[in-house]
Amino acid sequence: NVARAETNYQPPKKLIYAKVGDAELSLNVLTPKVKANGLGIIVVASGAGYAGGGKVNAQEDTRIADIFCRRGYTIFAVRPGPITKYSVIDMADHLQKAIVFVKEHANDYQVDSGRLGLMSTRGGVHLVCLNCITASDKTAVKAAGVYIPPTDLDDKDAQKLYVQADTAAWEQIRKEAFQ
Repeated sequence: NVARAETNYQPPKKLIYAKVGDAELSLNVLTPKVKANGLGIIVVASGAGYAGGGKVNAQEDTRIADIFCRRGYTIFAVRPGPITKYSVIDMADHLQKAIVFVKEHANDYQVDSGRLGLMSTRGGVHLVCLNCITASDKTAVKAAGVYIPPTDLDDKDAQKLYVQADTAAWEQIRKEAFQ
């Protein structure tokens, strides 16, 4: 047995934030062991968009949660669904549902709903960026951060992966991002 390193957060609490068809979309709430600072960060959990979590970079997600919880932040780790099942537009909608859910339940976790952050690495960065340019009053956040963002939106292979060859959706993303 390998001993698990001590973390700076309480055991995660899994919540269902939405139902899409027969699927339940979930998030994990990670509360700090130290005194909470009243601020929350919604983290689009990096899973390379695959179901089952087999490709989830759990070590990276744990490190992010540990760093911020050590400073008193509450983390809401959101899984917007697998790219194998949903388009980017669907996943962006799922993320917005999660943001609304977190805002509606912020008091339950002593978090200021008007001062939420949003971040991701790798697989969820495009969703963070999309939310930043398409947010409504209900889905806007105070700050956003991305690490290892996509850099080539003209990459035809990326278009196939991220929007499952949905050319109209890809054009909408490009229009929103660059006009």
